[in-house]
Amino acid sequence: MLQIVKYPDPILESECQEVAFPLSEEDKELIADMIATMDSVQGAGLAANQVGVSKKICVIKMIKKHKRVKTENLVLINPKIIMESAVRCLFPEGCLSLPGKYYYVERPCNIIVQYQDENGKIRKLQANKFLSSQIQHEVDHLYGIFYTSKAREEIK
Repeated sequence: MLQIVKYPDPILESECQEVAFPLSEEDKELIADMIATMDSVQGAGLAANQVGVSKKICVIKMIKKHKRVKTENLVLINPKIIMESAVRCLFPEGCLSLPGKYYYVERPCNIIVQYQDENGKIRKLQANKFLSSQIQHEVDHLYGIFYTSKAREEIK
């Protein structure tokens, strides 16, 4: 398990570096360790700078509902949000780097994120509701934006 960096560590407010392809063994191991760390603390997402690594990599726990609820890990490398809806939603958010604090954050309700998968293939994903919030939160981390800077009010 990786050590999670706590706010106000300066790495959390610094933009991360782009990742080169093909992925190095070190990057593949980082991704696996990030997923294991996120799972061990029951997190919804984790950005590389939250574990002290300045690389544009984040992992997200997606909840899939079909006939039963299951989860799937989404790995976003070099992500960029390329479309945001004009309609905005107020999402409750917490962060593994600021345990025990929850805030309402206003964000676009719907987004399209462009990213590279672990093979370097460019992909696009349309997201709404909670997944949209998760992706925006983690991508913000990679650009040095901490969610409290967008917070409307603390949830008590």
